[in-house]
Amino acid sequence: MPYGFGLIVLSALFIGYRLSEYDYYSAEEGIGYMLGIIGGTMMLALLLYPLRKRIKFLRVIGSVKVWFGFHMVLGILGPLLILFHANFRLESTNSNVALFSMLIVSGSGVIGRYIYTKIHHG
Repeated sequence: MPYGFGLIVLSALFIGYRLSEYDYYSAEEGIGYMLGIIGGTMMLALLLYPLRKRIKFLRVIGSVKVWFGFHMVLGILGPLLILFHANFRLESTNSNVALFSMLIVSGSGVIGRYIYTKIHHG
């Protein structure tokens, strides 16, 4: 990922966390609810990448490199929107388990991609 994208994501995390104490929105309605819907949809769309590699008719739609690029972007933006949806707060046990599971999977993808680039030099 380009450094600019990473800087934007880190800035959004920092600003979102700092503003979360002001309760500008709620996860149950309005923009907070929509952030959850959009973030969840992005994470569901991540599943199209492995399907693209296995289902024949999807192979004609773009290259694996382009699909993987979308997979990486959605894998970062989806969880980011879910964090904003949750207003950077830990509430019920079920939502905590879901949130931490999502962050572990997303983080492992970022770390895996970093290791891959170091081993294969790009």
